[in-house]
Amino acid sequence: MKAICLNIIDDEEKARKKLKESDLLGIKDNIYCSFGLLKYAKILSYEESLELLSIIRLGLDLDIINEVNDFDYFELINKISDSHIILDLEISSSVTDDEPDSIRADLIRKKILKGTD
Repeated sequence: MKAICLNIIDDEEKARKKLKESDLLGIKDNIYCSFGLLKYAKILSYEESLELLSIIRLGLDLDIINEVNDFDYFELINKISDSHIILDLEISSSVTDDEPDSIRADLIRKKILKGTD
């Protein structure tokens, strides 16, 4: 089992290296567009957040972006789920659709942007 896991890790590292070599400018553009959205968006859906954070995580792993704090992707996606936001912040049951999305955008900014922690 350990050997299988090590093979998967090795294959993923090779794929990332190949991706970086084949389209570095495109990858950088995607990463920095995602960074801009996360930095300035006032409302972020859970699905949009997952995609943007995944791209930022790739940028960190490839040493392309350093304007964000390192973060645990799986821990953060748990903290920004609608249910977690509503339960943790004790939001009333009459919450509007935009309220969790607005809180989510703020939580992400506070967690990943340098100088906000």
